[in-house]
Amino acid sequence: MASNEVMARHFNDTIEHAAPPVGEPPHGFICECAGDDCAARLNITSHAYGAVREHPRRFIVLRGHEEPEIETTVEAYGNYFVVEKRGEAGRIAEART
Repeated sequence: MASNEVMARHFNDTIEHAAPPVGEPPHGFICECAGDDCAARLNITSHAYGAVREHPRRFIVLRGHEEPEIETTVEAYGNYFVVEKRGEAGRIAEART
């Protein structure tokens, strides 16, 4: 599961780097959940995404896509959560950052 999330994160990093500076409209970042078939889009700013990426164990997921057995919800917004990986999933996420 953590590998799927890390792959989504790398895709989102590409979106973030191509995004306009602060004050820009939201972008269609992809959900970084564990589902290998999830293609949900989250409209958040690159600034908000960058704040999540400052923590290597944190990911953005569509509300309802969180996995309580491997992660803790640390922030909740309109249609998405910021989750933090625990245990082995956290170590994998941190090592692949």
